[in-house]
Amino acid sequence: SIYRRPLFSSLISVLSDSVLDGVNAPEFIANSTPAKLAQLLSTKKDYNFKYLKPLYEPDNADKALILFPYAGGSAEAYAVFTNVFQKKCKDFSLFFIDFLRTKEDCFSAAKEIEELSQNTDIYFYSHCAGSAVAMQILNCIEENGICNIQHYIAGASIPLKKVPKKNTWNYVPDFILKKALSNAGAQFNKTDKKRLSIILQDFRKDTDFMTSYFYNKNKKAIKCPVSLIMSKDDIFTKEYKNAKKLWAPYVENIANIRFIETDSHYFQSADSEKLIDIICDLLK
Repeated sequence: SIYRRPLFSSLISVLSDSVLDGVNAPEFIANSTPAKLAQLLSTKKDYNFKYLKPLYEPDNADKALILFPYAGGSAEAYAVFTNVFQKKCKDFSLFFIDFLRTKEDCFSAAKEIEELSQNTDIYFYSHCAGSAVAMQILNCIEENGICNIQHYIAGASIPLKKVPKKNTWNYVPDFILKKALSNAGAQFNKTDKKRLSIILQDFRKDTDFMTSYFYNKNKKAIKCPVSLIMSKDDIFTKEYKNAKKLWAPYVENIANIRFIETDSHYFQSADSEKLIDIICDLLK
């Protein structure tokens, strides 16, 4: 469920089997049935990437969609998404990048994307706070002429009218933060206290990076086409009527603004099929 990261230690015994050599945890999460694991192993390509983690690689795919998680999120956030995407977008590979927290890591990730782009058209999709990571990588790519990104889609994200200098989530007690995320659609009913504490701690670290990125706006606006997907019922995107204006300082070209009918902020899981239909239409 949403915001419940997998217990990776419980996967060690499975992934240590020699038959599954080279299968990482994100790939296992997205391809956990025997049939999908068999397909993954038969089509898996030999990459030596630290940041880019493959989730789905169809034969002869010449396009790749790179996914960026929300604050506190992991590859599990895209498990349902990946299963639906495989059925609808058979000519795209799927890759995932963890929530990075330094410019140096973002630059290193950009260099891996450069390698992938040699034979593949690259597209980005980020969810919520993941927009900061996607945009920092895009800044690295465009400012250094690393490669060409075809299209960036930002889901469930609108920059604030006035970005605070310090991350305000660091001053909110755990019980209030938990309530805010629950009201947005996060599910914590099966999460124990220790695990919940780790999730909230990761959320704050990730939003630290997001706050820093949007506050320190001393970089050129992103040039590649940018599309926005949001819900009018999302408590974190209440400024949807002003979305284009609020994004204008950060990007040059808002190509599309699309609305998804859902009451969950986490629609990449809760309404994957609706979201993927919109993405596929945008990437035609």
